[in-house]
Amino acid sequence: MKRFYVNVYFTDLTSQLYFFTPTIWEKIGPSIEPGLLAFQVESLSNIPHGMITNGHPYSKYPFYNPPYFLYFKTGNSVDSNFLTFNNFQIPNSYGRVLCMLTYNDDIDKFKTEFKSDLHLPYFNTLSLNNVLEFHIYDSEKKIVEFMDLSQLYISIEVLEM
Repeated sequence: MKRFYVNVYFTDLTSQLYFFTPTIWEKIGPSIEPGLLAFQVESLSNIPHGMITNGHPYSKYPFYNPPYFLYFKTGNSVDSNFLTFNNFQIPNSYGRVLCMLTYNDDIDKFKTEFKSDLHLPYFNTLSLNNVLEFHIYDSEKKIVEFMDLSQLYISIEVLEM
């Protein structure tokens, strides 16, 4: 549509270098208003009303590698339900995994990829502690740390046998 134009304004010359190299800026030519660093977006990107940019290097979280696994921390009374490949010539490890998660940057939430059941034994005695403990690990088995006041909801269903 040619009903309107989108202009982009740069505060200084160094901010322009986040988008293009100096040689490309020389080819683009002067701005639409002398003395200002304002350009029509279409002239920079060949896309009407939009501009492709490289994201800031820290927009993706650099400390953890997806996918993530939600583990249930318990003693040896609960059988393992997941076998993790550690590396070649290193034995696999057993764990109690409730689900595999991926992180959706657009909505800033975890998304469940698969869920697994965990059967807790009951022999007329309580096998659970007063506090249930869960941990989220990344694919390299680093524990994922969360900021204070972050919330994770886990639904527990009790089944009668």
